[in-house]
Amino acid sequence: MKHSRKILLGAIALLWLAAGVQAQEMPMGNDEIYLLPPLEMLEPPPPEPDAEPEPKPSSAEPAAETIAVEEIGPAPPTYWFYQIWDPWEGSFQLGLDGTEGNTQTFNLQTGFKAKYDDATQTDTFEITHVDKSRDGVQTALNTLIDGRMEWKMPKSPFTVYGHTFIEIDAFKDFDERVSADAGLGYRFLELPDHKLTARLGLSASREIGGPNNAVTPEMIAGAEWSYKPNKRQKFSAKVDYFPAIENFSDFRMNTRAEWETVLSQEWGLSMKLSMIDRYDSTPGTSKPNDINYAALMMLGF
Repeated sequence: MKHSRKILLGAIALLWLAAGVQAQEMPMGNDEIYLLPPLEMLEPPPPEPDAEPEPKPSSAEPAAETIAVEEIGPAPPTYWFYQIWDPWEGSFQLGLDGTEGNTQTFNLQTGFKAKYDDATQTDTFEITHVDKSRDGVQTALNTLIDGRMEWKMPKSPFTVYGHTFIEIDAFKDFDERVSADAGLGYRFLELPDHKLTARLGLSASREIGGPNNAVTPEMIAGAEWSYKPNKRQKFSAKVDYFPAIENFSDFRMNTRAEWETVLSQEWGLSMKLSMIDRYDSTPGTSKPNDINYAALMMLGF
């Protein structure tokens, strides 16, 4: 009896276990039962391809906003005369002296000089005016106008130039003399602080308001030199020799020598000592040499 009861209980237990396993594996209507894997085997799903990871919070302070600042060019010069002539450079010049009393004298020299220089050409323009008197009598009155254009040949020391020189003089046998010349130049030195150029060409001149108003064909041989020993000083000189082609004993020669020194870089003030000599081998009733020397103040631009 006891054995039969034990067998019956074992059979019931086996049936109950079989029914539980079948309930786990087979669906029951619309309700499905799934067994979950252990928690340690679960992994987070991979992120979506287009999703960007969220930034991690940081304890550091946020970076300051960058403000675009417009670039500002170099400050204009501090002196009053603004460089409106760039890329030209030059100066206004003034020299004045006189006496009153037993002797009355008045000496005035004014001038203007401008220069343009780049990799392809060099242009210069200069005006000099001299007015002198003694005891109310005029002793000198002349105006000189000098203009030159010079073109540099690429990768060569040679240049091609054109030049004009005008003399207006109340103490010559003529009212004015106009000359023009052109030719070739050669740059023996072309350094930032030291330059030397020689020139050779043909020229023609004419004296207006004098005894000889004919055009005179001439040759031209000249040289121009400048040297800057430092940032404050400059020495320069030039000479032009004009012999008449028909008669070499008839010639003209113009010479100029100058020394400049800077007085105030901020204001563009300089001082210049200048000497100009104009020689004419056939002066008529005038003297062959006209020499003018002066000390001038210059306001540069």
